[in-house]
Amino acid sequence: MSIAPSGPPVSADTVARAGIWNLSATAIVLVWSFFQFPFLARLLEPSDFGLIAMAAPAMAFASLFAGGAFDMAILRQATIEAHKLNQLFYLGLLSAVVVVLLASAGAPLFARFMEDERLTEVVIALACGILISAVASKHEMLLRREYRNKKLFFATVIVTLVSGFTAIFMAWAGYGYWAIIVSALIGRVLRVALLFYMCKWRPGRPNLQIGDRSIWKFASNLTGFNIVNFFLRNADNLILGKVHGATEVGFYSVGYRFVLLPIQQFSTPLSGVFIPALSQSQSETGRPELIYFTYVKWASLVMVIPASVIFFYASEIMHVFAGEKWQATVPVIQVFCPLIMLHVSYTTIGWLYISWGRTDRMFIWSLIALPLQITAFIVGAQWGSLGMAKGFLIVNLVLYVPGYLFAFHGTGFVMKDLGKALMPSLLAGALSVSCIGFLRMSGAISDPVIEIFIALLVVVSLVSALAYLFCASREKELMFRLTKSLLGRSGR
Repeated sequence: MSIAPSGPPVSADTVARAGIWNLSATAIVLVWSFFQFPFLARLLEPSDFGLIAMAAPAMAFASLFAGGAFDMAILRQATIEAHKLNQLFYLGLLSAVVVVLLASAGAPLFARFMEDERLTEVVIALACGILISAVASKHEMLLRREYRNKKLFFATVIVTLVSGFTAIFMAWAGYGYWAIIVSALIGRVLRVALLFYMCKWRPGRPNLQIGDRSIWKFASNLTGFNIVNFFLRNADNLILGKVHGATEVGFYSVGYRFVLLPIQQFSTPLSGVFIPALSQSQSETGRPELIYFTYVKWASLVMVIPASVIFFYASEIMHVFAGEKWQATVPVIQVFCPLIMLHVSYTTIGWLYISWGRTDRMFIWSLIALPLQITAFIVGAQWGSLGMAKGFLIVNLVLYVPGYLFAFHGTGFVMKDLGKALMPSLLAGALSVSCIGFLRMSGAISDPVIEIFIALLVVVSLVSALAYLFCASREKELMFRLTKSLLGRSGR
């Protein structure tokens, strides 16, 4: 027996609505974090936050082996046999159990190495959260591949509010860092309960034998890529810290989080929409290209707005939000700005590898790119945070085209279509830089707030005009239908 998506068929409307629900959930989580932080910051000590932060990298690395690759195997399948889904459930659960046992066994050693015995219980508690999430991770993937994103939206909102208020209450009651840990565990338990309620699939008797070895190959290669990517994500900070110390790392990391991290938060929730859409539409000629390049065109075009404004007004923005002591971060931010439009598309290359089941090429490309990236980090680190940012920029520009060529192999995608998709954003970027540059050099406006507002208005107008100019008739029709749908009924 095979399980096929029972939700709406793959259409532009379906994908767009699902993406909106996912982005809305992400936005609510971010807004809540801004609301929650002042309360926790006043009720908890900096050392409480620091303790969780010390354990976070170890937990992030451990979670790479907790069966997440099996979740991606479910997400990319157009149809999946019931017995295979059952096997993947227990394999993922077994992987999580092994991770928890190993993390618990290694927790005392980690605490001794970090010279804080409290980390023993912290690591064990956080590891239990990995196991809890594994119980319903397959249910979440089934909901995502059926585009039941509205249900997932409400689950996220409920979990965010319950765990958030729990953290505030426990912090007020004097539980210290346990307020953060316990609230996270309660949130995961609640999410499991909600997912079991929303998804009617139930696992059968345990069976860990999989005849289809392609799943093992898919999962092992994806895990290999995740390991390489994990070390690469931390290599720049480690190398810069070794050469120049914590201060330069602070300037660099804040610049990175300010510019590039929001892009990852933008693209990550959309992966759960576009991976199944690309997978399920491969039998339709031209459909995957339409879905992917439409996203690239619109996402890169929208990113022109923050890229242009931040590039010219980074100093004013940092002065307001962080103060004068962070002005050394301004040139770092400006170096990262050109990457905004390209990074929003380049981060989606993984969607192609996973959708076509080619995680072997994904892993191989990470190994090919790794020496170049590490070399760029080592060379750039010699000139501090700004040099590291320039190294990051250069190596990403060098790898952009080869990375796409390697990913397009065997998919039917061509670079010509990518160029067409990027053309509106490149034109908008050039015009925006020219207009804002002229505005800055003219000195006609003395009030920086008014100047930033006018610059933002100019860029939004340019982007809107080019969006309409380059918008195909089918995209205009989609926007009309989507707007009507959202105003009338909010979809599934």
